[in-house]
Amino acid sequence: MEKKIKIFFFSLLLLSVFFLFLALPGLDWQNDWFFVVASLFFIILLVVGFFSLEKLIILLIIALPTFLKLNNFKLDVAKYFPSLKYYNLPINLTAIICSFLILLGIMAVFWQWPKVKTLPLKFILLLYSIFLIISMAWSENLSASLSGLVYSLAPLAIYIITYSYFSNHQGLIKIILASLISALAPLAIAVWQIATGAYFFEPDSSLARITGPFVHPNLFGLYLFIILGLTFSYFLAKKNKGLKNNFFLFLFAAAMAVILILTYSRVSWACLVLFLLIFTVLARYLLIFLAVLAPLAFFILAIFESIRSRVTETFASSFFNSWIARKNIWRVSWEEIMKKPIFGHGIGTSEMVIENAKNWRGGTSLPHSDFFLYGLELGFLGAVFFLSYTIGAIYYAGRTFLSLPDGNIKINAFGQEIEINFKTLAFGVLALLLSLILASFFESVSREIATQIIVWAVLGSLFSLKK
Repeated sequence: MEKKIKIFFFSLLLLSVFFLFLALPGLDWQNDWFFVVASLFFIILLVVGFFSLEKLIILLIIALPTFLKLNNFKLDVAKYFPSLKYYNLPINLTAIICSFLILLGIMAVFWQWPKVKTLPLKFILLLYSIFLIISMAWSENLSASLSGLVYSLAPLAIYIITYSYFSNHQGLIKIILASLISALAPLAIAVWQIATGAYFFEPDSSLARITGPFVHPNLFGLYLFIILGLTFSYFLAKKNKGLKNNFFLFLFAAAMAVILILTYSRVSWACLVLFLLIFTVLARYLLIFLAVLAPLAFFILAIFESIRSRVTETFASSFFNSWIARKNIWRVSWEEIMKKPIFGHGIGTSEMVIENAKNWRGGTSLPHSDFFLYGLELGFLGAVFFLSYTIGAIYYAGRTFLSLPDGNIKINAFGQEIEINFKTLAFGVLALLLSLILASFFESVSREIATQIIVWAVLGSLFSLKK
């Protein structure tokens, strides 16, 4: 099997180098530098994969959130190859990574078929994937559907990969630690934005918000919530919780908490509170932590007017209130859903459909809800698939939690020997999934690619622990 993997990566490497040299004569080096950068990056990925598929997946998890910063740099692949000159195929690094993950996921099915046969949710996800592909037949915009298809299938692909290749306790910790490391560069970008005053401002709002490498503060907030939740779960699962051995973990969590506040993402704040409350079901001693945290939260509200106004704005009825804006978006979305209630308008078309249907200028055209997103793009059947795999993931996370022994297991991850209670860790993942349901009502969480890649990577490795 190892030999087949090496042959696969070596063949792709030769093809990539061949096509790069084929395109070089037609390059305008002043305008096409990104094509060369993207090609070299892909070649580096192939070299890493040739030597270690595991290290490649770890690298992709770490790099993806940071590369979102480069999403505005796109290249039209068709223009570099004469045979594709009649097509329009603009892609960015995120699309390259997601497409690569899908390819690796397909290959993992062949390489690890005996293992993949035991994959939880395999039938639901298979039917869902087929339906996504078929929906392109009635799509109102094939380019948008192709992009939506890639971003929808990539998390499912990494789910298969981690279930197959990170199928032990050590593998799960590697995935979680890689997810935590992925936040270092985004935190540095956020600090740089604060230092330079490069804030994000909503139209007709003076609230200065932090986006990190993401295009919107709410996306960054939800990503930080996931990382903070994994950090919290990992810490509580560790046997050694002393300050000396966890100083950098505490510092890391504190930095994320501060930046999460500065995103002013109320959905992310609410998800974090819900996550902590759910965790107290397992660890009652956390009630003491929450009792200490509550006065601190009220103190912050009393001192910082911007945070206080952000909370109170939720219950206001001004024209520019974001909840009022969401209601308008949802009203338009519902009207468009009723036009194609069974199959929807096609994968990836929700933003385009809302933009064409709304009767006001400016503002976002995102559906701001997973339920409206699936209703718009895939109709009633799509919404059923979304609910099925969401409930299924929660169900299997709960079963895995119940099946794991309540005791510490000694492992070695990245050269560090630690003792982890995987039952506690599994409960943390379950709490994250339950908390994300709240976010799905107010944000399109299922299309936030960095968040979904991390969640499904963790789920794949976690589910493999249940024998």
